[in-house]
Amino acid sequence: MIRDNFKFTAIIFENFSHEIDKIMQIGDSIQIYPNNPIEFPEHWKQTLGEFDSESITNSNLCIVKTMSSDKLGVLDEENKSLTEDIELLTRSIWLYNVPFYREAFRISGSRENGKYSIRQFGKITCYKRNTYYPSYCFNEQDFINCNTLANTLTSIYSSVEYNRFKRGLFAFIKAISEADFEFRFHQFVRAIEALLIPEINKTTKQFKERCQTFIYTNGETTNFLEEVYKIRCVIEHLNDIESAIKKLHKGTLLDHLQLRVRQVEFLARNTYKYILTNQDVLKIFINDDRIRSFWNTDENERRKIWTNLINIKNMENGVFEL
Repeated sequence: MIRDNFKFTAIIFENFSHEIDKIMQIGDSIQIYPNNPIEFPEHWKQTLGEFDSESITNSNLCIVKTMSSDKLGVLDEENKSLTEDIELLTRSIWLYNVPFYREAFRISGSRENGKYSIRQFGKITCYKRNTYYPSYCFNEQDFINCNTLANTLTSIYSSVEYNRFKRGLFAFIKAISEADFEFRFHQFVRAIEALLIPEINKTTKQFKERCQTFIYTNGETTNFLEEVYKIRCVIEHLNDIESAIKKLHKGTLLDHLQLRVRQVEFLARNTYKYILTNQDVLKIFINDDRIRSFWNTDENERRKIWTNLINIKNMENGVFEL
């Protein structure tokens, strides 16, 4: 339970896919509840309306960040800090895996004398789950891992370094906010491309070559990566995606595009997650010179550093595994 004389920011989910059946404490200031512990004042229930009020009442996951304060009635830098921290944790969930949920809300407020005061409220709409991508059920260790990711993100965003990496993360977050398959695909490929720093006039060639460091290679790998980049360029220049895919593939347009979107999302997510959970690998992306140095090393040497290989081929059969 949120203590008296504490401010909080919370993310409340309805129908989130998880296995949590008790309150989790992560560090000194983050709690995860398998329900909504925040009692809304009656006037807020009326303000929210029947549907949102019911969604919050029926929520099955609440992630709360708290801070003791002697300025409970003031929206200030304390509230801003809480909101930034909880948003990074939420972003870490999107990076970690693909949850199912129906609705999500962000709430800021405080608790005093056993009563809650709600200062800010809003829906979270930045995440659009690809319905053709299987949902993941989060457990306790997953949320602990997400918090570790969030701590790493905090260090990165507070640093003057990692500028290209930050732009890649922005493209990833932009991708998951897109409902349209074409633009979702485009942003995921841009997120991957940010890590490759390909040279001008060599982008397609180096995209194909360098991405093979991230995946299991076989006879079809080069064709797959070349097609991915060609589709990315078609979308970039606002050309007709249907005509382009028909030239590349004879199957059903929608099915093929859905497959490619799932594959590039899987590749982008697991590549960024691997970087963020391995400090030695993360250092490669501290600046452009380090990134170029990595890609200029021999492929065998890169393989010794990059041991996380993704099996793209399995996804054609609905298998989502590394």
